[in-house]
Amino acid sequence: MSASELEQLDSTQESSLLGVLGESDDDCKVLVSIRSGKRQSVTKTLKSIEKGPLDIIKCEFYLDKLRDLLTELNSLDEKINSFMLHSRLWSSVQYHREAEVDEKYSDGIRLAIKRLTRELTRLSKSAVAAATPSPSTPQEVHHSYHKITLPSIELPYFDGNPAAYHKFVNSFESLLSKYDLSSFEQFSYLSKQLTGPAKKLVDSLALKDLNYESAKKLLDEAFSDKLSQQYSVIKGLCKLSLDPNARDGYQWISEARVLEEQVRSLDIKGDLFVQYFLWESLCDGFKSQLVSITNKSKPSLKEILDNLFEANNRFMDLQSNMSEKTKGNLVKQSSNAVSVCYFQRFFKVVVPWFEI
Repeated sequence: MSASELEQLDSTQESSLLGVLGESDDDCKVLVSIRSGKRQSVTKTLKSIEKGPLDIIKCEFYLDKLRDLLTELNSLDEKINSFMLHSRLWSSVQYHREAEVDEKYSDGIRLAIKRLTRELTRLSKSAVAAATPSPSTPQEVHHSYHKITLPSIELPYFDGNPAAYHKFVNSFESLLSKYDLSSFEQFSYLSKQLTGPAKKLVDSLALKDLNYESAKKLLDEAFSDKLSQQYSVIKGLCKLSLDPNARDGYQWISEARVLEEQVRSLDIKGDLFVQYFLWESLCDGFKSQLVSITNKSKPSLKEILDNLFEANNRFMDLQSNMSEKTKGNLVKQSSNAVSVCYFQRFFKVVVPWFEI
């Protein structure tokens, strides 16, 4: 079945489903809409494959894409069919008729995967043959090496470190811009490249917001704040250390170069170092007073210094009204404290690099 015929089937099936769903069936409507978007992606991909020409990179890309789409469509079909049967909106005849449409899409994808696999094998053999030198024709040998197809480039990952956010976004969008992808497809690729806090944040999106624009907006709000990025870099400098048992210093050199570049690009000056260390030396109770006074989650150095005494008076009032047991819970853990010795050493070694 051709891509155009599959597209017509999906349009007919979607109209039929939405026609029987009521106002209380919003979740199922969302699933139907998502499936329609994925099926449009299938037909678009099949048309691109039919149009050609194909090379090794395109074959590998389309194979990965179709396999992902097949898995996702099978899951959506199962959820939609289960809902329609349990809600008794379908008769058994309607169920089997709709199941036939689902099967035609699955068969179309599997057939395309089989053809792509065969074409990829053929192209790979041709590339190997072209790269094999021939002793009798040295000029042809030189020309054949230029026919070797370069490997595909892996997408970058992002773990929630604010200092690395803009570099990740720029690299990710630059690589994906080479392909004609829908918003949902871009979202799917983005989700696979996230780990840690960033992954948890995007996973919290509602069904109706499963698109690249919503995910990007959420990540921007969480990780693109410049002050958070600056604090993250300074924290990285504090943690930077060369293991005395290391065989070489290459890992340290790599991390130091990255941090130095981030310090420059984020315009981190001496005042910001003072601001960071003063802020990190405070317990949560004192911080909350400064936040309340300045109405900022991370007050500037001037705001900290200007409001120290007022914050201290509030902190003392708070402490005097608390039991000894509660007081103990507010004491800053020693593992989070910045020692005076380290503070002095840091400013002696690092801060002279910058203008204060």
